[in-house]
Amino acid sequence: MGPTKLEEEIEVEVAEAGNLAKNFEGLGLGGWFRYEKYRTTFRLLASKAWAKGLLIELDETPIGTFVELEGPAAAIDRAAGELGFRNATTY
Repeated sequence: MGPTKLEEEIEVEVAEAGNLAKNFEGLGLGGWFRYEKYRTTFRLLASKAWAKGLLIELDETPIGTFVELEGPAAAIDRAAGELGFRNATTY
């Protein structure tokens, strides 16, 4: 299909977004863009063994609707193909 971007993703739960924003500002960072995002996560049925570990994330935002595929590279390539994406670059 195409290259798959591999990167480590570290997620943490934040109890108070305002406190984290103050920490960022203390580091000299400033926010420049903010928007709402609605995410729906899909998984294929267990009978689709090739899709084990694959998550299909549908993000709806004011600036557009986006699809993110997370999981094993082979499953991402197959799911992308079945969704109709061809010769896609994943960057």
